[in-house]
Amino acid sequence: MENQNGQRKARAEKIFSMSRVEHDSKDVLGFIKSQSLNPMEASVVKLVCRHRTNNGLSDVKLARQIINRIIVGYYKNE
Repeated sequence: MENQNGQRKARAEKIFSMSRVEHDSKDVLGFIKSQSLNPMEASVVKLVCRHRTNNGLSDVKLARQIINRIIVGYYKNE
């Protein structure tokens, strides 16, 4: 369990240390592949990257719903 948490923390630090993420779909897909994100995590990244140019608040709300599912799925015992 600690190793998984360490891997998640390292992945999160790498994500937040990125100076910028291009909003080009190839860059987003490349980032998703490079981080080995599962489909739910990938959906959150996609929704957050596009919210300013596509569906605005509804994308952010959907991302939040997916994040809540991730929390329940991964951290239900914490």
